[in-house]
Amino acid sequence: MILNTSHRINLPIPEELQKRCKSLALLDAILSPEWEYRYYSYNAYWDDQEEFFQMRDGEGDEMLILFKGSGAVINGFAHELYDFESQLPNKSTLTHQLPELYTGFIYGEPVASIGTTYCLWTNDQNNWQTGEIEYKEDGSDDQLYILDGNPQTYIQWAIDYYFDEEEEAMTLLMRETIEAIYQGVTLTKAMVLSLQSEFDDWQQLKEDLHDINYPHLL
Repeated sequence: MILNTSHRINLPIPEELQKRCKSLALLDAILSPEWEYRYYSYNAYWDDQEEFFQMRDGEGDEMLILFKGSGAVINGFAHELYDFESQLPNKSTLTHQLPELYTGFIYGEPVASIGTTYCLWTNDQNNWQTGEIEYKEDGSDDQLYILDGNPQTYIQWAIDYYFDEEEEAMTLLMRETIEAIYQGVTLTKAMVLSLQSEFDDWQQLKEDLHDINYPHLL
């Protein structure tokens, strides 16, 4: 499935997108207990009736998603596409007809300091929209694909990122646990240990689970 600003119809409704984002954040919390090495994080208590998801690759690329009410807005920034800040696409063009509901987020912090190379949002019918696309390459291909809802997509990403492309490092039990988390199954210690056999920072994980608002029996 292709996911980018041109194929935004393939993005799920915000309610389903939230579930996918929570799964990604939970898996990273288990596989990468040290915060600075995580790609994905989720804060279910960002603000009053606002929830927040973030992807950061540690090299300058970031994707931030705000869930507000029944809608959502996505801000993406791909730093490698532009050599100088002056070459960045016009933000007012990218956000043309952006609902006022989301302007505070898109034009405030932390988005303002990170930058914007693409922006997507839902309308009242939960259809995804964008402003005027100036450049064909905006980084959305490389960032949105992980949100396709297929656990195999995350599994392949984790093999590349956490296991140095060693396919055999991802056991069948690990794959089954990842699939279960994608389905929203209540997390147990056994599930955690199936992913990280020497996992021991249970208090931190409980705090992460609270922030993500994911069900568990720890």
